[in-house]
Amino acid sequence: MLDDTGPDDQALDAQLKQLAVIMALACTGLAQMRAAAVQWLDANADAADWQALAAALHALLAGERDAAVLLDAERDLDATDQAIISLILELLDDPAALEAAIDELLPEEHPVAELIVPTVQALLGGTTERLALVNRLQTMPTDNPEINAFVGAAQQALFGAEPRALLDQLSGPSAQAWAQVVLFFETDALNPDMLEEAVLNTIAVHGSAAAQRDEWLAGLRDSWLPQLQGRPRATAFFNALIALIEADGDASGLAVDLSPAFTGLWQQALAGIAELRRTAVLETLAALVSPLALALHGDAAAQQAVSAQLSQVADDPQFQPFVAAAQRALAGEPVQAAGARLSGAAADAWAVLLTTLQAYRQSS
Repeated sequence: MLDDTGPDDQALDAQLKQLAVIMALACTGLAQMRAAAVQWLDANADAADWQALAAALHALLAGERDAAVLLDAERDLDATDQAIISLILELLDDPAALEAAIDELLPEEHPVAELIVPTVQALLGGTTERLALVNRLQTMPTDNPEINAFVGAAQQALFGAEPRALLDQLSGPSAQAWAQVVLFFETDALNPDMLEEAVLNTIAVHGSAAAQRDEWLAGLRDSWLPQLQGRPRATAFFNALIALIEADGDASGLAVDLSPAFTGLWQQALAGIAELRRTAVLETLAALVSPLALALHGDAAAQQAVSAQLSQVADDPQFQPFVAAAQRALAGEPVQAAGARLSGAAADAWAVLLTTLQAYRQSS
């Protein structure tokens, strides 16, 4: 590992923290940081002591966010590798923590640090804020390349350049500072806790809090949206959440155009709803497995019971493939063949069915 640094329960080595922040930013879609991450992975692809971590980081870049998968014992990650992966996941799950980590890596005494807030205020504000930033930029020293790079990016952004696109021309502390500007700008400088609450509530009303669905919708329309005047990116995001709830969590017919930072939050909401529904499907299928196994084992009473259970879910598209496979098996088709074409939760439940049926047969 870098400098043979061992794991530290309180903090990672600064160099490893920087790697974690770069990877987290790369996973949020920042092109320059993604390029830096890929470059690092390619450079260390053949280093024996980095290969396990590099493989896990590749999985992160490809979209894997499940800690159990990323930290699986088969990956052979050492304690420091695990700490890096865990930190990246924490940063991705908490925008405020990511902003704090960027700020921590940027020395407080560095002159570009003081420009972050006024730059965001100018980009999101009106003429007064923009003139204030222009005057501030003119007072900055011109003999520091980092300051010059940040000032140049700020000036381009004031004249209409997309802040995220400007990252490609920055490096070092100026890039770290500008990454923080991008994160604030693309979320209209909203409180990260507010955004997290909106996402979690939207997920919840598609599951355990379904009874509060109308209340949450009314809150979004009457309380949240009025606070977002002059914040078009945030308004688009909250309107998308409203449309998603009205569509009962089905985003397939929604035309959503969000900034990259809000796109990440949108994907988080969709993933949360999908996981809730997958869990609900698995619970329903699990209730079918045992009686179906008994029925296939020749229990007449179980055959009647499971037929009634299957008929109750036969019209639900989520269960139709499983129901069709069960009916084929009950009609005499080999059980393994009957479920061969299943996928997702249905395939998982069918695998449990095969194991259960085998256990019944062995105990006979």
